[in-house]
Amino acid sequence: MREIKFRAWDKRDKKFIMDYRKVLPCSYEGEKYDVKVGGGRNHLGVYVQNDYGEDCELLLYTGLKDKDGREIYEGDIVKYEGLLGEKRIGTVKYIEERALFAIVDKDADDDLCALDLSCAENIEVIGNIYENPELLEEAEK
Repeated sequence: MREIKFRAWDKRDKKFIMDYRKVLPCSYEGEKYDVKVGGGRNHLGVYVQNDYGEDCELLLYTGLKDKDGREIYEGDIVKYEGLLGEKRIGTVKYIEERALFAIVDKDADDDLCALDLSCAENIEVIGNIYENPELLEEAEK
C-alpha cells in the first residue's frame, strides 16, 4: 500500500509547514484515509480544514521519488525526458478525470494531454510552484 503523506503550503507566511500533522489531526480507518476536521474534500476524499483555514494548501505525496531519491509532491516543478527523449519542464498535478498524477507541460493544451508521472524518465525535482514559479517562466523562453 502506498504511503499517504502531505506537505502543507502556508499562503499567509509563504512557507511550507514541514510537519503537516500539526495542521491535520489524522486518522486511518481500514482502507480509507480521512482527516476528521470538516471542510471541503480534495481528490482523495480528505477533509481539509485547520487553524490556517483557506490559507493552507495541502499537497499530496505521489508515492514516487525523483532520480536523486527526493519525494515528488503535487505542485513540484520537474525536469524530465519526454516520450521522444527530449528534455522538458512541467508541473506535477493530480488529474481527477484520469485518476493519476501527471506532469503538465507548459505546452499542454489541457490536462488530458499531460504525461502520466509514472511514464516519465529521469525525473528531477527542481522546485515548486510556490517558491520557484520563475522556473516555469524560464521554461517558456
